[in-house]
Amino acid sequence: MKKIFFILIYGFLYFPIFAQNNCNQPVSNFAFQGFKRDIQTQNGDNARLNTAKSILNNNCFGANQIKELAELFQDDFSRLDFAKTAYDRTFDKGNFYDVYNSFAYFSTVFMLHDFVLERRGGNSSNNNNNNNNQNNNNQNNPIFPNLLYPNAFGYVGQSRCNNPLSVNNFNLMARDVNVLNGDDAKINKLGEYFAQNICMTTAQIMQFSTLLQNENNRLNYLRRMYARSFDSGNYQQAVQVLSSNANQQNLVAFLQAENNNTPVINPTNPTNTPCLITDADFKDIRDRIAKESFNNARITLARTIISAKRCFNTTQIRNIMTIFSFDNDKINIAKFAYDFCTDKDNYFKLVDAFTFNREKQELMKFIDSKR
Repeated sequence: MKKIFFILIYGFLYFPIFAQNNCNQPVSNFAFQGFKRDIQTQNGDNARLNTAKSILNNNCFGANQIKELAELFQDDFSRLDFAKTAYDRTFDKGNFYDVYNSFAYFSTVFMLHDFVLERRGGNSSNNNNNNNNQNNNNQNNPIFPNLLYPNAFGYVGQSRCNNPLSVNNFNLMARDVNVLNGDDAKINKLGEYFAQNICMTTAQIMQFSTLLQNENNRLNYLRRMYARSFDSGNYQQAVQVLSSNANQQNLVAFLQAENNNTPVINPTNPTNTPCLITDADFKDIRDRIAKESFNNARITLARTIISAKRCFNTTQIRNIMTIFSFDNDKINIAKFAYDFCTDKDNYFKLVDAFTFNREKQELMKFIDSKR
């Protein structure tokens, strides 16, 4: 993994830097902190991205500042969109490789690296004259987020349709959607598929939804496609594609109404089935989080799994916290996981996971504020 980063950085520094804008100096730290707050206080990645792009129009930033702003986004695709826009507004482009460290996955790093090389007039890692047609096809293939997609193989639960879309047909259709520009065009294409009464697995529906940038569009698509879902019993796992807690709760409430036609009494456990994560399932979850190479990826994955599974006890949450070395990461997970904990009366026990009193006191104040 270090070798890959070395190659990326070497290639990055090898090409000459061209002045592509009139960025004479980065904003002061005082101004930067104000801009950061403006972005951070927005609700959801789409709002953050719009605010960030507006700020970039009239200001220049240092590469380290761009990296810090990129870390405010929840998913790598929003981060990538921001980084591409920010490149021309970066004062010290020779240090832009620092921004690479804000990404959770190598695939997105390579996409940004190719973009930077193109801006500098170099050769992208996909540019090979002997394979242009193949590369064009590869570039049209979407790269889906690394989520916990449910497996519909052997599924015998509740179903809204039969004979889900084959893998080959799904890949072809996903590529056709991915090449379109903007959510409106993609929604129209997805609407054509819906009109054909095509049956899909929950995983396929989740992946299609991630091709939409606007989270409200994702939510609407998920609600619409529930009637076309093969493994409907897995559908609640689709909350993973939504970063806003409000939208996640909206989807859960929709599913509750569809299944029972009754109000949601407890949004964190919308069905009346026992809310628990078995020891075997938890081991798989913890191992998956721990094996991520980057801290950013661990946090993103942990938050995604916690919001999707929704039924962790304090012992399990504490166990997840021990994956992280620093108290600020642990407090991040502890606060996020509170709403998905099954035994909140024991939440105070998590203070033992912290090294410093500051975070212990912060957690106790947080718990008091939630009661």
